[in-house]
Amino acid sequence: MSTIEDPRWYAEGQMGLLERRRDLYAAGGLSARSALDAFTKRFDNLRQAQAWAATMAEGDVDACKLCSDFPIVGADLLILRQHPSETEKWLKAALKAVAALGDKTKMALLYQHLGNVYEALSQSQQALGQFEKALALAREENEEKIQDEALGGSATHSLPSGRSKRLWSIIASN
Repeated sequence: MSTIEDPRWYAEGQMGLLERRRDLYAAGGLSARSALDAFTKRFDNLRQAQAWAATMAEGDVDACKLCSDFPIVGADLLILRQHPSETEKWLKAALKAVAALGDKTKMALLYQHLGNVYEALSQSQQALGQFEKALALAREENEEKIQDEALGGSATHSLPSGRSKRLWSIIASN
């Protein structure tokens, strides 16, 4: 981002655009199509902003917040336009950043998303591990929606592989 005078301002601006595009996409209909088109056209700008935030996250609280928010705010759009292996990198950087912030709810959500990424990459063991981490943190923070999603992800990977005992132990600990 050497041509950008103020990369923090740029990254914050990209977050604002991402939030607007997410909201338009969620509205559905023609709004969704135009939001997805705008997101696709300017995806490289978002990549630059995320890379800056990930690079600067160590020791910079604002960069930590941006780094951890990009894959959450953009989740519905990223899944359509980003390869899961790139999303994995974003999520791992976000987890590192959010650990510095101490936000367990956001960490649970990031682990949940990472489980979905491993699911998309057909890495069931990895996915199950992430869902279990998400569930443990969500329980600590009493986040029922994340707990439900993590249990669903755990069931998806436990039952077909014959690990129903593991699933029951996860459920029983609730």
